[in-house]
Amino acid sequence: MMPTREKVLYHQIHPAKLAVDFSTSFASTWLGWQHELWTGLLVAFGPSVVVTMAMLRWMDFSKQRDSSFGHYVAFHMTPGATAVRSGGQLVMWMGAWLHLVWAIPAGFIVILLGWTYSLPSWYARQKP
Repeated sequence: MMPTREKVLYHQIHPAKLAVDFSTSFASTWLGWQHELWTGLLVAFGPSVVVTMAMLRWMDFSKQRDSSFGHYVAFHMTPGATAVRSGGQLVMWMGAWLHLVWAIPAGFIVILLGWTYSLPSWYARQKP
């Protein structure tokens, strides 16, 4: 049985969770552009929380843990990396709300950096 702490870490890279997070990010950003605050917040957090709770309760993440991506996430996904990803989403939402088109791709780039900033040091550790 995988400990809850590991489940919380590895569920983030399950394809279903990535699909939910990507789609709700897109939809909530669009709703922010429309100034639909409460609907946007519900879309942003509701599905993600429900899917996370269900996944943590009923799924096994051994496949994710044992994958190359899982090894990278174990090395990389610190609270700081999670904060960077969340900050990027906030930039996207603020940009949408204020109709600052440039801020939406800028926030997306910050999210990508939150996922990838430690790739060079991780690759260096993988070499014999």
